[in-house]
Amino acid sequence: MDLNNLNSIIEEITKEVIRRLEEKVKNPLSSSLPSVIVPLSYNSVTWEKSCAEIRELSVCHSFRTVLVADGHELDIVEKQFDKSSVEFYMSNQVNRISPDLFTDVKLVLAPLFSPYNLGRVANITPLTIVEWIVLEALQRGIKIVIARDGFCPGSLLRKSSGLTEGPSAFNDLLRNHADRLSSWGIKFIDLSSIRKSVESEFKADEKLSVPVERKGKEVITKDDILKFSLSGNRVMEVSCGSIITPLARDIAKEKNIEIKFRV
Repeated sequence: MDLNNLNSIIEEITKEVIRRLEEKVKNPLSSSLPSVIVPLSYNSVTWEKSCAEIRELSVCHSFRTVLVADGHELDIVEKQFDKSSVEFYMSNQVNRISPDLFTDVKLVLAPLFSPYNLGRVANITPLTIVEWIVLEALQRGIKIVIARDGFCPGSLLRKSSGLTEGPSAFNDLLRNHADRLSSWGIKFIDLSSIRKSVESEFKADEKLSVPVERKGKEVITKDDILKFSLSGNRVMEVSCGSIITPLARDIAKEKNIEIKFRV
């Protein structure tokens, strides 16, 4: 390794360390892991079961769970979750939520979704945080998964709450709204399958292992790793004489990218 390459590597590492330290100060919730946003909205029909499912989801280590709730529901939310693990916003300030909330977000999961949430999202007239986040994610091309138990006419949870006696025309309207959201690419699941559904979204990525050749690169830097990660592949082949900077190895590990040297 010549002196110029060594100096470049040291400079790169120093700049990246400073950047990460500054980023932690600006955004203490930042993480190298992809995120799943879970907007919370109190719903007496599905609240207890939803919170239990979310706690199960939070122990997964392949992604970061970001809980977002209305500040007016702080007392209710704190009975279920540690306050420090939830980002609170006032419902009349949803348009002020920073776009940074969606950085590195792979999925939005809405476990609490009522007929009213369904109707307002279907008509693009958001009022609550969960509705705003769903519509914002939709426009950003982020996958959205919604639990149907809170609005589906045949839901056992709604039946136990005496909410299945509505006229057929009303139930038809709910189905039409759900069909509209499905046509937008939104996926509906049962509450009981939340963890399985979310984990499957990440396991699909882990199965990717397509070798891609690299030519003429003696030093592999973080920029090379970041550019490669956009391809969606998980195995990066480099020439046997390549030098991998420590920072590049760090980024590769964070992005679940395996670096292989060609023989």
